[in-house]
Amino acid sequence: MAESKAMPVRVARVELTGDYAGFWADVQTNSSYAVKQELNSGEPGRVFDAFAPLVNAWNLTDRKGVALLIPTTPEALAQDIPDEVLGQLLTGYREAQEAAAQLPKA
Repeated sequence: MAESKAMPVRVARVELTGDYAGFWADVQTNSSYAVKQELNSGEPGRVFDAFAPLVNAWNLTDRKGVALLIPTTPEALAQDIPDEVLGQLLTGYREAQEAAAQLPKA
């Protein structure tokens, strides 16, 4: 009988810029096609539901400097993360995911 093996989890660090320089999030880049579809849906609830489980770690804090918890929840993304931070995180995820998915050139 063949031994079962867990699929690897690939993670990339997304570094924030501008007023949020110094903050980062480690996000899973080898998500499924279905997750990518949800992230591209344009519907905030679906985006939050799909993105929350992809965040493996971060150093984000609330406005008082209290660390935001991991694992994060869709509600935390919606209520605790400024839109521009979420935008940077999603853009960084997409860039890292696309880079990871590139096939080597022959």
